Amino acid sequence: MRRWLLALGMAVGVAVTTAPTAAQGPAGAQDQPTFRAGIDVVSVGATVRDRKGRLVPGLTVGDFQVLDGGQPRAISGFHTESVPVSLAILFDISGSMDVGDRTTAAKFAAHHVLSWLEPGRDEAALFAFDSRLHEVAPFTVDTRALQGALGEVDPFGATSLHDAIAAAAQRVSERLGSTSSPP
Repeated sequence: MRRWLLALGMAVGVAVTTAPTAAQGPAGAQDQPTFRAGIDVVSVGATVRDRKGRLVPGLTVGDFQVLDGGQPRAISGFHTESVPVSLAILFDISGSMDVGDRTTAAKFAAHHVLSWLEPGRDEAALFAFDSRLHEVAPFTVDTRALQGALGEVDPFGATSLHDAIAAAAQRVSERLGSTSSPP
């Protein structure tokens, strides 16, 4: 499934002018430059999904309206592009998951999510947590390797959900900071 990002063009204008100022000093001193900046165009990205969460393909500029303070603004540029996804899957492997079919259901859901990714383009990593975060499989575009790594996820231990979410989010943030786009 392709991800479509609808984006509107962006441009920022900066003007340099010279204007006399009170702090020029004695007569004949050089004019001090005054710098002004403004925004002429703003980029707006959008992902459009239907009620079932599926991406809506084939949208055109006529399907959108941009309002600024309630006033319609002209759309100066419009294009669609497919962008790669970076995903961190976080598994609870605490003892509470060893009840009934919780682990089986969670693995099934992870397999399902991984099947949506485009192999070789979208990337994912697999993390597990109990009382601390464990990296089961690092970020990779090899979705088969990730599906195989799901077999290593077995419940045992105490729960530290909030710490695990924060640690996984930190890893994703570090990843995004080190690359402008996934490999």
